[in-house]
Amino acid sequence: MKEQQRMEALAAAFDQLPVLLVITEGDDERLVALNATARAALREPTIGQAMPGWVHDVPDYDVTLSPLSRGGTAPSAVLAVGVDAVGAADAGPTRRPTDDADLVLQFHDALLPKGLPVAHGVEVSARYLLADDRAGGDWFDAITLDDGRVAVSVGDVTGEGIEATTLMTELRTVFDERIRDGGDLGAAFGRLDRRVRRMSDPRIVTACAAILDPATGGFAYCTAGHPPPVVVDRAGNATYLPVSGAALLGSGADSFPVAAHHLDPGELVLLYSDGLLERPGRTPAQSTVELLRVAGDTVREPGPLGTDSADEQLVDRVCRRVLEVLTRRTGFVDDIAVLALQRVAPVPPLDLVLPAIPDTARVARAELAAWLSRLHVGTLDDLSVRHSVGELVANALEHAYDDPGVHDEVRLSAELRPDGVLEVRVDDDGRWREWSEDRPDRGRGLAMVRGFADELVLDRDGGGTRAVVRHHPTRPAALLRAVPTEPDRLPAGRRFSLDVEGTRLRPAGDLGRDAAAELRVALDRSSQGGTRPVEVDLAGVSLLGSAGIQVLLQARTDGEVRLIAPPGSAAQHVLELVQVPYDC
Repeated sequence: MKEQQRMEALAAAFDQLPVLLVITEGDDERLVALNATARAALREPTIGQAMPGWVHDVPDYDVTLSPLSRGGTAPSAVLAVGVDAVGAADAGPTRRPTDDADLVLQFHDALLPKGLPVAHGVEVSARYLLADDRAGGDWFDAITLDDGRVAVSVGDVTGEGIEATTLMTELRTVFDERIRDGGDLGAAFGRLDRRVRRMSDPRIVTACAAILDPATGGFAYCTAGHPPPVVVDRAGNATYLPVSGAALLGSGADSFPVAAHHLDPGELVLLYSDGLLERPGRTPAQSTVELLRVAGDTVREPGPLGTDSADEQLVDRVCRRVLEVLTRRTGFVDDIAVLALQRVAPVPPLDLVLPAIPDTARVARAELAAWLSRLHVGTLDDLSVRHSVGELVANALEHAYDDPGVHDEVRLSAELRPDGVLEVRVDDDGRWREWSEDRPDRGRGLAMVRGFADELVLDRDGGGTRAVVRHHPTRPAALLRAVPTEPDRLPAGRRFSLDVEGTRLRPAGDLGRDAAAELRVALDRSSQGGTRPVEVDLAGVSLLGSAGIQVLLQARTDGEVRLIAPPGSAAQHVLELVQVPYDC
């Protein structure tokens, strides 16, 4: 009874939505379902009625077509969603203007990668946690190179708002272009360094990038003032790789050393921004130990949180658990990006030889769906590929043979190429039937295939037809938003304080984003605008965030500043990582 009530509620919601909704099947666009808005716009058509080209009968609606899968199998129908273009235009001046903060966040989200490549022999996942409404400069990215290697990066630009987000996007673009040109990490970081040095508003920029060759397991990486990658083996043993020795970006370093490691099949690497370690109430040492523990436990014991899905990939689970567990324990104060990649066995190509009978199209779609599921392709790409290939197989069955029979066949092959391109081929040995004025409804299937695929190539000769579909599949990245921890919620011993005695400053507690602004004012006053030398004793600092480093470096640029960080202190740990000079 509950199921019946649920279905009735869904049907009512479908019918009452204030947008045009139409579901059709086949080349002749037979109506399967439509809601009240669609019935009114199309003048009450009947279910099952063939309405080819019906979209042209509703010029007042902006209509989007999407493949629709039934029961997770064949993409047997098309869903059309239409928005009243005239009403939307008329309502434009009276709409409530969007808040400036929302515009910044929309801008920020639009500039992060929406998808991660589906790579040959590599699984990739990423999650980004945005600190409420303060769009920042953290980034992540993953790229499949032409030679089959996979390049990944995670970085952090200090600051927030449009300026930080714009610079983050520019650096991502620079890295993308340079790394595709030969895959040289050192050269790519050198290009980034030159760009940062040309900024009129100096900022701290750190990054960690790596290139994995899935064929050999070769793993090259560079840590430019950034925390090093975590490697987790198949038994759940998690360790940090050594830092590569590269300075933070914009430091004017002559070179950016690249370190090397070898990944065995099944091993996983985690990259992350420093917001994951700079959490309230945790020292750097505590945070680094917690990160190893959670990453290792996730690989070793897949179900302790009780929220795992059977089809969730290990890279997805590690990213999700690391972010959830660590921030739930302490809260967070800055944006956090995490990216995981795992070396896996490549999925072998699909090769089918099927008889040219009516049921072949269904079998081909089912076999292709099972093969795509092993690649973990994103939902939209999965539907697009299956719909495209289903149309091509149906086209071969209907058009390629004058009299299809058991002696005729259709051949279907699919592979994920090393460069990340998904290529599917449909071959037959029949004679192509050209478009005819007698059947003007023909040809829409191929038009739909071109719309869904990145590339369609037809090779027709006397011996048959080959149709090749190429697609660049992706997997979605998770972009999340949550409220950061307020400074007054920190334990009393971790709240920021600042003791100033002339030209000697003693900050204590967590030196994060808000505290950095207070320290900047005090430094400017004590140094009288950089005209007097000052000393900053960081012994009492429990957390030194990137915003605090930015303030200290700017003060060193403006005047003479001596930094004191005792051995074993939190400040020493961070200053060593970013290679900023200090005294013990």
